[in-house]
Amino acid sequence: MIRLLVFFFLIVAPLNVLLAQDDVYIKPLVDMLNQGRAQDVHSLLPAITAENPTDPGIIFLNAVFNPDAEMAAAIYDSLVNANPASFAAQKAAERLILYHNARNEPVKAKFYQDFLTGQGVALTEQTQVTVAAPPLKIAEPVMAEKPMVKEKPVKEAKPVKEPEAGTGKFFIQIGAFAVKSQADKALKTAKTKGFSGKVVREPTNNKIFYKVRIGPYLNEEEAQVGVGKLKSKLSANGFVVEE
Repeated sequence: MIRLLVFFFLIVAPLNVLLAQDDVYIKPLVDMLNQGRAQDVHSLLPAITAENPTDPGIIFLNAVFNPDAEMAAAIYDSLVNANPASFAAQKAAERLILYHNARNEPVKAKFYQDFLTGQGVALTEQTQVTVAAPPLKIAEPVMAEKPMVKEKPVKEAKPVKEPEAGTGKFFIQIGAFAVKSQADKALKTAKTKGFSGKVVREPTNNKIFYKVRIGPYLNEEEAQVGVGKLKSKLSANGFVVEE
């Protein structure tokens, strides 16, 4: 910790003075985040926030540690709109791509990808892959069922069974978070509406994410019905994954 404070006051602080019109002095702290040293950055954040609370870079770093994912996303979006040429806006756009991709919102993710391109930022594999449309297999079970139902007499048609979590290998992923507490909060909200699930720690594009998955379901058909149930009871989007 002493070495970190020396690093901040002898290196980061002078850069703050020299680059008062730009927020690139947060780059060393962002590098620390990328190296998995989030706790070190978090310990330095109160002091640098007190010195310059309105700086875009400081606002971005505080949003990174905000446990409310939706609020953090709103802060990122405001940085993109208010300070589009800043380093903080670039980093905010990258996180918004991850956020909207995790929420199965490829159109919104593509918006921020285009923003980065317009700013002349070279797209990484991460910012390209995360805006891909969800797999088509999500819609295949519903399409396959339609002709079968039409061919059978109405009296033979069986009512759709409400999905119930049990033993199985199919889940509905409703979010992916960089901070575990955010994932735990999302799962807790789902449980208050009668859903069961888990938080899975997985690496994605060389970063660790905590993914919230509802289930398990016995088969993909039941999981697809669960997607609709999530939308009606929880107003949450999700997509089916198989473990």
